[in-house]
Amino acid sequence: MTEIRGVTAQKTVVRTDEDDRRNIRLGYGGETIGIPWLQALVLEGRMFGVAYGAANNTVATVGTFGAGAIDLDEFDLLQTVPATVAVLPAYYKVAFDAIGTIAAVHVALAWGQTGVIAAGITCTPYNLNTGSTLTSLCTVAGLGDDGGTACTVSGVIYQEATTALTGVAATPAMLGYEWSAGKAGFVPVIKGLVSPTRQVFGWAAAQGGTGFITYQWAELPLEAIE
Repeated sequence: MTEIRGVTAQKTVVRTDEDDRRNIRLGYGGETIGIPWLQALVLEGRMFGVAYGAANNTVATVGTFGAGAIDLDEFDLLQTVPATVAVLPAYYKVAFDAIGTIAAVHVALAWGQTGVIAAGITCTPYNLNTGSTLTSLCTVAGLGDDGGTACTVSGVIYQEATTALTGVAATPAMLGYEWSAGKAGFVPVIKGLVSPTRQVFGWAAAQGGTGFITYQWAELPLEAIE
């Protein structure tokens, strides 16, 4: 039999070291007080991210995105998931600095296999809990050139498209496009495979697009989801 206890302390919350005794925190009316699951994973050190413009972690110099329509062998983001973990994408944002001339803008996030990036930059995942010693087992690259190995898209997480104007009076400034688990109300589970290796792809296609990409995800051992 399992016994669940609750406490109504609001001003005298006591936090102890790890043990087997835990109380659910309650409001004075008996309401359960909790935190979002993704925030709990941040506390565990299981949430990671990358951000880049022209280089890893830069907030100063824009990167150059793939020109024209989405090209399946030209990646603005390529994450490779090893077979020992599952990745749960939580946030993806493309912040455009410029889009080029009047043309289609197409932003997408998907998963699949077989993609190989050409050139590009290497991104170093950071832990969203600065006190954690856990590191991501994934490899992430960005801003690839045309002429890599085309990917096979197995599923789409997010996409946004428009025909954008630039340099036109009274045209609203375009700050960017984003997908988040909070907005969607769910988190996809991208389970790693041995062969072919499972991957997450991101694109920020425009006629002459430049800007920054931020991508964040939870990363769990397979036994945590099976």
